[in-house]
Amino acid sequence: MARREILCLAFSKRDGGQCFGGIDLETQKWVRPVSPKSSGELPYHECLIRKPDGTFVEPRILDVLRIDLQGPQPRPAQPENWLMGEAEWELVGRKKFGDLAPWIRSTDDPEIFRNYGKSVSVEEIGRRPPVCSLTLVRPENLVWKTDLNTYGKKRARGVFSICGQTYDLPLTDEAYQRNLMNLPLHASKAHDPSTPILLTLSLGELWHGFHYKLIAGVITG
Repeated sequence: MARREILCLAFSKRDGGQCFGGIDLETQKWVRPVSPKSSGELPYHECLIRKPDGTFVEPRILDVLRIDLQGPQPRPAQPENWLMGEAEWELVGRKKFGDLAPWIRSTDDPEIFRNYGKSVSVEEIGRRPPVCSLTLVRPENLVWKTDLNTYGKKRARGVFSICGQTYDLPLTDEAYQRNLMNLPLHASKAHDPSTPILLTLSLGELWHGFHYKLIAGVITG
């Protein structure tokens, strides 16, 4: 077991718990802490940070957290997974938007996680496992919109381009999603281009034969 300092770039809700992703500041590589549960989701209470007054708060994007990681636990669709230890998470600092330049996706290839669609099938994963399931991108022509998820609940989605390829992906970053819930259902809102923005994209757990791509973190400058 090792205590690692992780820069939080994704903290989002998923079925049964939470998903967290970030950069290990020692190795400069992406990590996704997971639990021993079958799907790896993190219990919400195990992701909270104790403040000096004894109260607990959620991690925020750009927080630097000290987390126990027991060892790598990669999956074909999620090679960055690490098994999380039992110690409480500790806040040790924060980064700024301008500090993220080393981790922004820099290739001119528009392919995200092995294809150009909204999901990757289990068959595709088997034939050509992705080299990553977390990436930080600078979106072009970003537009937020609202629709209903499979449970009939209102949610936000982001429509944007990467090197000319358009993606339309659900937003699972709950903290940022709260900023968009005043939009009427099926309405849209263009992101103000004068405000710098980065998106953490993630490849989710298997769902009915597919791993869906998600906007798991939103960072604005």
